[in-house]
Amino acid sequence: MKTRQERNGISAKDRAALCAPEEGRARRGRPSRKRATQISISIPQSLVEVVDKMAESENRNRSNFISAALRKIVEDFFGPQK
Repeated sequence: MKTRQERNGISAKDRAALCAPEEGRARRGRPSRKRATQISISIPQSLVEVVDKMAESENRNRSNFISAALRKIVEDFFGPQK
């Protein structure tokens, strides 16, 4: 029986890339994530307000909060990575 990922056509390599933390070097030699790719999405204003309140409750900015939430969704979908 095929896994959900196999049915959706996602290879093990793609799965690993999606779940792996990105690493790089920031200015002054500090470890950081690679530069992020900027995307644009349209969502209802009411959802933006809820996301902003949730982000504020975790002392995050909107972008960081959404990025972390998406990362968790991907990890939940694919399972824990080694």
